[in-house]
Amino acid sequence: MKFLKTTTYKDSIYALSAEKRTEVAAAAIAYHEKYIKAGKLKDVYTFADGKLVSIWNVESLEEMLSINLQHPYLSYVESQTEPFVDHEALVKMFNDARAAAKKAANK
Repeated sequence: MKFLKTTTYKDSIYALSAEKRTEVAAAAIAYHEKYIKAGKLKDVYTFADGKLVSIWNVESLEEMLSINLQHPYLSYVESQTEPFVDHEALVKMFNDARAAAKKAANK
């Protein structure tokens, strides 16, 4: 299952000391590297405004929720995780549905 996760920082993160933010950032980097090596985190993009977008490929919704709950920034971010389908898979589903409809119409 593929998921798009969008993460933005809450204002509360800026109330942390620079030292604590550095610790949390190091933990977040380790978290991402762990899942990149495991093949579950496919891409991560950071925007100029600090928003982070990541693409995950995991076995289930339950696994994605578990991964989300392990994030070191959990208390300092708001995130939205949405499942998605690749364009190629969507085209295949559409073509299969068209073929089935055509076959049904010819009966």
